[in-house]
Amino acid sequence: MIKTKNILLGLILVLISSCYEESDFNRVNFTFDSLIKSMDIEKTMLLADGKDESEIIILFDSNSENDTIDFKATLTSGLFKENQNDSISLEPILETSITGTRRKLVRFSIVSPTKVEEAELNMDLNGFTKMVDLQFDRSFPESIEVIASPRVFSRKRVENVELKTTIARNEGEPSLGTELSMTALDLDGNSIGEMVAACNFNSDNKTCTTLFNIWPDTAYLGPIRIRTEVLGAPSDITNEITIFTTD
Repeated sequence: MIKTKNILLGLILVLISSCYEESDFNRVNFTFDSLIKSMDIEKTMLLADGKDESEIIILFDSNSENDTIDFKATLTSGLFKENQNDSISLEPILETSITGTRRKLVRFSIVSPTKVEEAELNMDLNGFTKMVDLQFDRSFPESIEVIASPRVFSRKRVENVELKTTIARNEGEPSLGTELSMTALDLDGNSIGEMVAACNFNSDNKTCTTLFNIWPDTAYLGPIRIRTEVLGAPSDITNEITIFTTD
């Protein structure tokens, strides 16, 4: 009786194991990392200036041309430099290093957006996935230009002075959501008048317009300093122009 049970148990185990092909067993033991030799990411923290880049190089163990490698990647923010899109499919290339070693790899670069945020790089290699966290940090302006129109106005007639403000960087763009402080000061350094509307840099346009009005300080006659400052910047980024009230 015991012998019969052992035979039946053996048959069941054989039947179960036959349901799994060798390829299924091997696939369970594979991961994204096990299919590659190394992955080099230049950086995961980039400036949100629409220009900062990070290069990624993935090396494979085999340098054979016959191995099937299906590589795809997507970004939740930013673009791939190679196709200016948020998704990409790449064929591995064979190249010879400076030491003469032949190697198989995929190489691509991420280009940052102008929005400050966290993002994900999602990669798929033959159905095995890997995710890398990215951070796009604020890119502050390096210069401010303010143009007033008119520069001279009558204190007797309540009118708005248009203040056209442009922010810029030597390389790349200031990030979306850049905040400015604009203050009007009289000769004694006291606040005067009011800003009718605030500058808004929540679009890709790096120029915004605000309005200044002398009301309710219509008795003041003389120069008015308009001081503009970038909020939150690690160093002082300011601009100052002078407008005038007349009779």
